[in-house]
Amino acid sequence: MVKSYYVTFEYVNGKTACYELAPGRGLAGIKEQIKKFRWYEVSSTEIVNLDNVLSVKIEDVK
Repeated sequence: MVKSYYVTFEYVNGKTACYELAPGRGLAGIKEQIKKFRWYEVSSTEIVNLDNVLSVKIEDVK
């Protein structure tokens, strides 16, 4: 079973967006993507530009 995570992005304009993600490489894959690039693909049609993000919170799906 693939583990899922809630990833919440807080934007500079005060808005937040939360996604349930199940990355193939797990938590390390999420952290590596965020650290290495300034964007994160949350679905096949939506990419979050991390230049507009103040913080990223990652939680286990319970």
